[in-house]
Amino acid sequence: MPRPRIYHTKADRCAANRAKSARHYAKNKADIQAKRRDIRAHGEDVTPCSHPEENPPAVAESHSLQLMRLSLLREGASHDTQVSQSIHLGHRTERKLACFINYSPAAFARSTYTKYIEAYTAGMNDIAIIETPLEQLVKWQKRLDKCGEEVLQECGVGREL
Repeated sequence: MPRPRIYHTKADRCAANRAKSARHYAKNKADIQAKRRDIRAHGEDVTPCSHPEENPPAVAESHSLQLMRLSLLREGASHDTQVSQSIHLGHRTERKLACFINYSPAAFARSTYTKYIEAYTAGMNDIAIIETPLEQLVKWQKRLDKCGEEVLQECGVGREL
């Protein structure tokens, strides 16, 4: 015998979903608001982009991490919240990095190489075609490394200071 139906109408299902969403928001209100403030403060969009040129410039690692720490201290955030903020920043950076390289390191290398070769055959020996994207990648890599170190340090398993 099948289990009895919980929701008999679409309105019942929607009401239950709204109640579930309200419970989740009430439980995680501080984290959700902190993420929204961080996105608004830095002007960073977390949606994937279609072209690497559309990416906003990277925020300096030390500046963004300092702002995050200050906001967490002002709110009296717990140890878990600090770790989750570092994890969130790492995830956001990873998404930007993946979007920048078009989700394929090989495709990124191929397109950069193609742009350089086209410029070279046109008589321009512009090494900036290669250096500019690599500088951006290095910035994001440093940010990811710093986030990883902070998470490990907060959890008590990082390297000694």
